[in-house]
Amino acid sequence: QVTFTYVPPQYTINASAGGGGSISPNGSFSKNAGDNQAFTATPNANYVVNQWLVDSGVVQNGGTGYTLNNIQSAHSVQVTFTYVPPQYTINASAGSGGSISPNGSFSKNAGDSQSFTATPSANYVVNQWLVDSGVVQYGGTSYTLSNIQVGHSVQVTFTQASSPKISNPKLTGTTF
Repeated sequence: QVTFTYVPPQYTINASAGGGGSISPNGSFSKNAGDNQAFTATPNANYVVNQWLVDSGVVQNGGTGYTLNNIQSAHSVQVTFTYVPPQYTINASAGSGGSISPNGSFSKNAGDSQSFTATPSANYVVNQWLVDSGVVQYGGTSYTLSNIQVGHSVQVTFTQASSPKISNPKLTGTTF
């Protein structure tokens, strides 16, 4: 008696990752016809998955997982990554006697700069600009944080404007 064993065709899968991360499994390997193969992308710090490509065509945007289903031919699978600069929170506030713009909490990318404008209320002037509770500038209605590399608090304080001094005119030529 002759026994035959069915051996399904096998196809080569080539998996690779662009710069900014890795793919698992990686490299070249064989899969049986009809099999599925799951892939996992692991982005490096400050990177995210951009696209998954099969045979050079985009099959998925984003996501850290992709599965080839019912494999019936050889394929190349590639994942690409996009750099996302780190972001830092900036908290801006103004003391009584005026306002700051922008105001409140917001995010900035690493390396960015942010300009602030102070608007004193009537009879007030800018006293100080503080960054992380330390004085960085006296007076002036604008301040710029440059090359942001960490989160910061920015505060502007105000003081009442001095009243103009009225000089007393001398009485001259008057006889009493």
